Amino acid sequence: MDRWGHVSHSLNEFRPLLDHWHLSVLGVEPSFQGRGFGGRLLEALFAAIAVQPAPLYLESDREESVRFYRARGFEERAETRVHGVRCWCLGQGFADETEDLCDPVRKPDRGGPIPHRARGREASESEVAL
Repeated sequence: MDRWGHVSHSLNEFRPLLDHWHLSVLGVEPSFQGRGFGGRLLEALFAAIAVQPAPLYLESDREESVRFYRARGFEERAETRVHGVRCWCLGQGFADETEDLCDPVRKPDRGGPIPHRARGREASESEVAL
């Protein structure tokens, strides 16, 4: 498993328990950055989410990406280090500001971990370019 794969797997404990959309990857070729393409991709995602409304959650290990998402209404839910990599959990559309979005202590009545329950799907390894 690649480095980000290890980091992503370790972040499972921070993911929301509520039904939500999970944005795994949004990227723009560096030579096209700064021209509004990322914002347009995000707007298209917002339009798709409007059909089946639910909060939107993402993780990032890039400070400049965190600034990009904050400028578009995302709120930082947690910041951590995993395997030496600084990571942020961000969300948008979670109704209750006190909602426990990134609580690492998740045990159901039976004592085991609560499974990650996200709407949509996560990108496969072939869709992720690092």
